[in-house]
Amino acid sequence: MEPGLSYNPTSILCPVDMSELSDLALKYAHVGARMFDASLTVLHAMHVDVPRYLSRELTAQVVKEIDHAKAAGIHGLEAHVRRVLGDADSKKVRMRYRVTDSEPAEAVMQAAAENQTDLVVMGTHGYSGLKHWMLGSVTESILHRSEAPVFVVRQKITDFIDTTQPEARPRIQHILCPCNLTTAAGHALRVAVALAGRLEAHLTVLRSLESGTAADEKDFPAWIQKTVPDFNDIDLVVRRGTAAAQAIDLTREIDCDLIVIGAHHKQFEQGTVMGRTTELVLRHAPVPVLAVPYRNEKL
Repeated sequence: MEPGLSYNPTSILCPVDMSELSDLALKYAHVGARMFDASLTVLHAMHVDVPRYLSRELTAQVVKEIDHAKAAGIHGLEAHVRRVLGDADSKKVRMRYRVTDSEPAEAVMQAAAENQTDLVVMGTHGYSGLKHWMLGSVTESILHRSEAPVFVVRQKITDFIDTTQPEARPRIQHILCPCNLTTAAGHALRVAVALAGRLEAHLTVLRSLESGTAADEKDFPAWIQKTVPDFNDIDLVVRRGTAAAQAIDLTREIDCDLIVIGAHHKQFEQGTVMGRTTELVLRHAPVPVLAVPYRNEKL
């Protein structure tokens, strides 16, 4: 995304597994589709491994049964979406339904490519104890591989949304965008500005100084002005300390509804790695996080 361009997704993908968290993701995806007048593809992956030891005849029978299940699954998926969103509201967006027997992460990536998806909205299951440091495996895979921004949904701790109520809708009135003055942060900031403008939401931009001098603080307003020269309605906050911790603390203090953060992907062997701050925010944020990818040279 170049400076001056707005963020206006036209194709949104929302993978669902019929859980409460994926229902919440569906509500966010539906709000986004209505706001941007985008199409919304709802994807359900019902992956089944066919044992290799089955005979050719039994394998053919299993495959046939899977095909029948996929056909029936489309109707079930449509009915589920109507229950979550309400029958009337589900008709206000250009909806597509897709059921596949592929492994979930592969199914998401394939559907994203086929639909030219420019926003993926999905939930990630929270953990406690040692596993609190882990994202769901499917979500983590998509975050590392997606060329499009990924909206990682979780319940906002101060504004619980009852997913069993079709009329319940998520609200985004305050956005936080942590920035470290890099190109990746600039991409994320432009998306945050575009969203704030479309949603008429308040925008706070955070600069965390883990080390440095007073000159670093003076560079911040100049960088903002250069990155988004036509947008002035931003609260700038400068703090000293670990970037992820400061972002999470500020999120709670100002009761924001969404964090928009750059996901700076760097090639490592056969995959990619993201910055440590982005990974920590994705794992620990008390609100949804929109990760905006930016890719560059190998490590």
